[in-house]
Amino acid sequence: MRVSPLPLALLLTIAAPTSLFAAPPVSPATALKQSGDDLLARRQFVEALDAYERSFAIDPNPALHYNRGRALEFLARYPEAVDAFKRFAAEAPADLKAKVPNLPGHVVELEAKVATFTLVANVPGARVLFAGREVGRVPLTGPVRVNAGTATLEAVAEGYVDYRQEVTLAGGTATAINVELSARDVASYLLIKSPVASARVSIDGKFVGLVPAEATLAPGPHPVHVERDGYDSADTQIVLRKGERREVSIDLSQAKPIYARWWFWTGIGVVVAGAAAGASYYALTTERAAPSGNFSPGQLSF
Repeated sequence: MRVSPLPLALLLTIAAPTSLFAAPPVSPATALKQSGDDLLARRQFVEALDAYERSFAIDPNPALHYNRGRALEFLARYPEAVDAFKRFAAEAPADLKAKVPNLPGHVVELEAKVATFTLVANVPGARVLFAGREVGRVPLTGPVRVNAGTATLEAVAEGYVDYRQEVTLAGGTATAINVELSARDVASYLLIKSPVASARVSIDGKFVGLVPAEATLAPGPHPVHVERDGYDSADTQIVLRKGERREVSIDLSQAKPIYARWWFWTGIGVVVAGAAAGASYYALTTERAAPSGNFSPGQLSF
């Protein structure tokens, strides 16, 4: 993971007076912040974040927003890191912000790693999880900000079949998602097998996994697509009855090499015919001999 070069921590220090007296004791908040700085420098990001948050609970020093942002960024928790940096920019005094003049540009870079989605589901109270972390319950109170990329979206409710779908969210974009949960007593079950190992299975246009791949679906028709590199893909439609459990095996034919396909030789015939016609036309319209070389008119070399 590449993190742009910002200072690891803002170390607010006070010069100790030159005297024979011992320095005053460090406050608990300052001690926790210093501990967090040391942990951050040792790349112990979870522990550093905990130290900063405990320090902030004692003394809400705005410098801690920046330090928290750095720890969150190293932990790849980009939406939270953006929020922490923005709070620092809003609350820190000007002299403190001057120590990180490139922070606005860095925030823009981080925001490009954040995606937003809204979700509507048919079961109130269903838990919504993204990348294994619960982000709320239906109805969600508003848009959800997550790391951009591909992850598993889940919706879980008692008495309903768990909903799982792999989604890809682009950075800096907002996506609307509709989820339909099926009651367990009416849902159908489909298992797709294949003698071709590691074939990819999509049902209803959604990737569900490698064979053997299973899915719990609503009754009715469901298009199924199976593919693997080096094989011709297969498409079929399976109609499920209420509560039915079905297992289907789908074989794939190994793809023929390009020279074994009918359209390849049809194309070659067109090229040969075209070359022959071109040679005849050339002979009729010029008095010079046809040129010779690696490619002669009317002849194809393989």
